[in-house]
Amino acid sequence: MLRFASGFLPIRDEAAAAMVAASNGWVLAFCLAEGVGAWETALTNAGAKWDTTLAWVKPDAAPRFNGQGAARGFECICTAWAGTGHRHWNGGGRRGVLEHLTAKGGHETAKPVDLMMALIALYTRPGDLVCDPFMGSGTTGVAALRLGRRFVGIEKDERHFATARARIAAIDVAPMLPFEASPAGSPPSATPCHKGGKAAFEGSKAVQASLELDSFGLETS
Repeated sequence: MLRFASGFLPIRDEAAAAMVAASNGWVLAFCLAEGVGAWETALTNAGAKWDTTLAWVKPDAAPRFNGQGAARGFECICTAWAGTGHRHWNGGGRRGVLEHLTAKGGHETAKPVDLMMALIALYTRPGDLVCDPFMGSGTTGVAALRLGRRFVGIEKDERHFATARARIAAIDVAPMLPFEASPAGSPPSATPCHKGGKAAFEGSKAVQASLELDSFGLETS
């Protein structure tokens, strides 16, 4: 599963193509409602099978202070299948509406850990590799390791990278599975990547691998 922040709209087509090429499962992208159509087109053109749009409802979303219209109370999550065969997910026939409070501080587009845990639990299986090529402060990595998934993250901002590295390093190797009915298939591992995509640290929590940013068609400078 790959997650791209909505701030990369100028390179949406390029990003969508890279996401689909790098994934053998689900591709998820956060965006505003106005961007859903463009993401559907970009992901479909890249060869993915469009699925649907989820809604992240934010009970504590900020009001519209000028009072000249409704405030935004939700964010969209575009979903597309980039794997082979039938699409699989763990939600049965549940509705695609997730209600979670917003995350405070750390990153300008930070997502709450419980939201990312819910998404990872729905769209991946224990032992799967979750990739966030714009990992920000590392929330996706924290959620992935807690659920017994492997994680690769890439971030070009040194300040956010340092935050992500510290948060991920603090996760106990033993996974916590509040969303899972079965134990993890393999021990969690993480590879935060930086400056060309090389592994930033190694050890019991790190896979012995590196990931080049070129595979995403994106530059770090």
